[in-house]
Amino acid sequence: GALEALGLFEACDRIVGKDHLLKRTIILLKAWAKNEAHILGAKEGMLSSFCLRTIVLFIFNAFHERIQNPIQGLYQVFAYLEDFPWPELALGIYGPLCIRDLPGYTSSSNSESSWPQGKRPLFDPELIRQYSIFSRPHSQTHEPDMKHATLYHAAYRRTG
Repeated sequence: GALEALGLFEACDRIVGKDHLLKRTIILLKAWAKNEAHILGAKEGMLSSFCLRTIVLFIFNAFHERIQNPIQGLYQVFAYLEDFPWPELALGIYGPLCIRDLPGYTSSSNSESSWPQGKRPLFDPELIRQYSIFSRPHSQTHEPDMKHATLYHAAYRRTG
C-alpha cells in the first residue's frame, strides 16, 4: 500500500515536472487543510493525507494545462469541489464515482462533476495499474475491499 502510493506520486510528479509542481501543490493544499480549514486528520475522522493527494492527482490529471504554479492548483481544487455532490459521489484519479455502485467503480458521466469533455488524462491508466496494490502477486486471489478501493469523503460527514 504505502510504498506503491509513494511510487505512484513520484511517477506522477515526474510527469507533471515544472520543478515538482505536483508536490508543491499537495504541500500547499495540506497546509491549508490542516491550518486554515482544520479538515486534515484521519485519526480524528477527517480527511486523510492520502485523500488530499488523490484529489490533487485528479485535478492535475484533468486540468493540468491550467496549472502553472501551486496557487493555481489550489484554485482548481477549490473551483472543482465547490459544488461537488459528496452525498452521491466519491472522487478518484479519473473522476467521480457513484457511491451507490462501489466497489463496482461506475464512473459518473452525467453531472457537472464529470470528467471534462474532450480532455485526455495526463496520467496513463497503465501507470496507475503499475503501482496498484492489486498488481502484487499475492493480491491476485483476493477481492478488492472498500478500504483500498475507494476514496472516502470525511468532509461530508464533517459538514453534513
